[in-house]
Parts: sequence; structure tokens; C-alpha cells
Amino acid sequence: MHLRCPKCKQMIFDISEDKLGRTVHCTSCRQIVRVPAKKGKLGTGFKEGWLLIKRSIDLIIKRPILALPIFCSWVVVASVTLYGKYVYESTSSVLIECFVAFVMIFIMSLSICISNVFMLEFIERMESGKQISLVRATFDAVFRDLIKVIPIAIVWAFIWWVIVIIRCIKRRGDDDLDDDFSLQGAAETLAGLDNSPTTWWTLGLSMFEKLVRMTVFLALPAITWENKWPASAISKAISIIKKHPIQFLTTYTLTELALLIMFLPILPIFVLAKLKIAIPAIVWFFVILYEGIAWTLGVYLEQMAVGLLYLWQMNWERYGSTSELEDHPKPDLLDAALLIKNK
Repeated sequence: MHLRCPKCKQMIFDISEDKLGRTVHCTSCRQIVRVPAKKGKLGTGFKEGWLLIKRSIDLIIKRPILALPIFCSWVVVASVTLYGKYVYESTSSVLIECFVAFVMIFIMSLSICISNVFMLEFIERMESGKQISLVRATFDAVFRDLIKVIPIAIVWAFIWWVIVIIRCIKRRGDDDLDDDFSLQGAAETLAGLDNSPTTWWTLGLSMFEKLVRMTVFLALPAITWENKWPASAISKAISIIKKHPIQFLTTYTLTELALLIMFLPILPIFVLAKLKIAIPAIVWFFVILYEGIAWTLGVYLEQMAVGLLYLWQMNWERYGSTSELEDHPKPDLLDAALLIKNK
């Protein structure tokens, strides 16, 4: 077994390791190099994917302000969604309808991307030993990152738009004709309850939609932390997925499971409504608020988990990329994200 020194880039050969792993010194520059214990690929990959989720949860408990930009983006997403359902008046032109749908979806995708960039800027300042500054984060997000984020948001919006069109075609004629606004209707709309049956086809579309979204989220740290341009950021994200598929798929699965668990508390309310049991408007108001919080935490977990994976990749590259990802220290944004500045 051998490693590459992260400081002088010289190879370190003939490293012995025990069950727990140990550290050795590079003979060229005396840099301390950590030697981890070897583990099995599949089981370790799942465990490390779970660890990314766990550390994401630990971080938001200690720094809840990180989720504030994402909640603001939920307000935008919810507003656009409800406007499209209850306010916008349809036209007879299919082209105009498709164009308006794309514009709405682009607004939502761009707002989510910008909110995640804000969160990543907060992390960069926090891990550089600086106070979180909304003014500074706004300046960096708008004047440094926005021009790079827009092309990614456009590509994401286009794919999202195509998925929406496919769904509309598949459930044509099944839509609820009652478009009068109500808190119950708004809650059901924001929860994604469209009265269409769940099939393997719709499930596959949802899985693909999430895959695209998490790939976009994996590209955002490349823009925010390494100042990469859109094509390079997307290429880096795809490269990480190809190199470390187990960790990515575990993160993909666990974030989806976490979102389902978060929506369980309000499920009985929708069941009662389906049974035509009257529910006070104030209850629906709090259901909508809860949906916003759950959606915020879901997007946060997706972005933070893949952000930690990206940071882990940066650490892996520092050590020469000569061994398995799990052979390197796992990222902890409260301690190890100084790699962002050292890169």
C-alpha cells in the first residue's frame, strides 16, 4: 500500500497498517499522512453515505441559519406553483402554454440554485473562521456566482420542463376541475397530490427528476468553492458520481427516505380529507407551513450531503487519488472544510 503526500506530492511506499489505521510522516517534508484501515467496498460505501446524511443533520442543528435561504426559495416555488394553478389563465396556444410553463420552472430552478449557493457561501465563510455575513454572501452569490449558475439552472429547468410535459400528457383528462383556491387545495397541490395514480412510469420519472436535481446540487460546490464554470462544474459532478457511485446512491436513497419520514406526520390529515371529513382552515394553514419546513429540510439534506461528498472528493484528490475514497478522512464541515480554502 502507498499514498501520495498532500503537501510535497511525493509517493510514500511500504506503509503498514493495523486494524484501526495509523499516521506516518512523509520522509521528504515531514507532513503527517493518515493511513486508514482497509474496509470492504459495498458495506463501507453505504455506511459512508449514511455518515454524510448524519453530519448534514448535525450541522443544521448547530447552524440552523444555513436553511434560511432554502426556505426563502420554497416561498418562491410555492408562489409560482399556486399562481400557475389558481391565478394563471390558460390560452388556446400550445406554444404559449409551453413557454409560460418553462419560464415558471426556470424561476423555480434558479431560485433553488441561488438559495443553495447562499448556503454554500455561508459555509465557506464559516469554515474560514469568519462570521456569516448576509451582505458578503449576497455580493459573492450575485456578482461572482450568478452568471455561472444561470446556465445550469436553464439546463435543469429544461429537463424539469420536459418531465412536467410528459406527466401532463400521461394524466391528460385526470386533472381535478375544481380550480377555486382554498387552503386545502393549496396544501394538496404543494404536497404533490394531483389525484393521478402512482405507476412504475411516474415513479421512474420521479427518480430521474431527483437524479438530475442532485447532480445539479453536486455541481454547485464546484462553482462556489472552486470557481469553476458551468461546463466544468457539471463535468466534475458527473465524474464524482462515476468514481464513487455507492456513496452517491446511498445519499440519494437516504435523502428520499428522510423526506418521506418528514411527511408522515401530516399524512393522516390528507387521509381524513380524502374521506370527506371537514378540517378547519387553520389546520390547513399549519399543514402548508409544515410542508415548507419539510421541503426546506429535504433540499438542505440533498445539497449538504452531496456538498460533503464533494468535499470528500477534494480531500481524496489532495492525497493523490491513488486509493479508495473511504481510505481518506471523512469531511466534517465544522472541522475539515478548511480544504475549501486550501484547495
